[in-house]
Amino acid sequence: MVGGVRVAQSGNNTVGTGKLGNGNYPGDTAFNAAPPVEQTLTVNKANQALTLTLGSSLVKGSNAAPFADPATTTKYWTSPDPFTAWLDTNYPGLSDKTPGGDPDGDGMTNFAEYAFGLNPTTGASLNPVSPLVGKNFSYTRTSDTGLNYKVWHSVNLQDWYSDLATQDTATSLGGGVESVPVTLDDSLLAEPKLFLRVTAE
Repeated sequence: MVGGVRVAQSGNNTVGTGKLGNGNYPGDTAFNAAPPVEQTLTVNKANQALTLTLGSSLVKGSNAAPFADPATTTKYWTSPDPFTAWLDTNYPGLSDKTPGGDPDGDGMTNFAEYAFGLNPTTGASLNPVSPLVGKNFSYTRTSDTGLNYKVWHSVNLQDWYSDLATQDTATSLGGGVESVPVTLDDSLLAEPKLFLRVTAE
C-alpha cells in the first residue's frame, strides 16, 4: 500500500488516522493527493456506516472534483431499516431504541410511535386518530414507512372487519408526517355501536 490507512474493524466503532500521499488506496477507488493530507476513517458496525474525514482537499479518482476543505463524507454499505433511521435522525439520544420500548411511558411502543408519526419522548404525543365526524375521520402516520395500514371496524369488540372504510390520499403535515382521511361506508352509521381501530404492519 502506498500512502494510505488500513482500518481493521473491532467492536462497534473503530477509528484510524494517518496521512495520505500520492498513490492509490487499495481497492477500486484511487485517492491522489499532494501534499499528503490528514484523514480519519470511522467504521460504525452498529449503523453499518463508514465516515471519511479529510483535513484538506483530496481528489477522489483521477477525473473527480476535490472534496471541500475540510470534508466529511458518510456512506452506508447497507441501508439501515426505516425504523432505525427514523430514531437515529430524529431522536438520537432516546434512552431505549428497541421497537418494543416505551421510554416516555405512554403505553405506545417506539414502533407504534414511528408508524403513526408520534413522538417517543413525550406522553403528550399519544393518539394518532381524530374523532369521528359523520362518516369521516383521519389518522397520522410517518411518511414512506413501507408499512401496510388498515382501518378496522367492529360492533362488539370481538369480530373485526376491514372492508367498509376507504382511505383517501394522504396530505403532508411536514416533518415526515402525513394525515390520511378515512371515509366509512354508510351502512356502518346505522349500527347502534361502532368501534374503530387502525393497524400498521
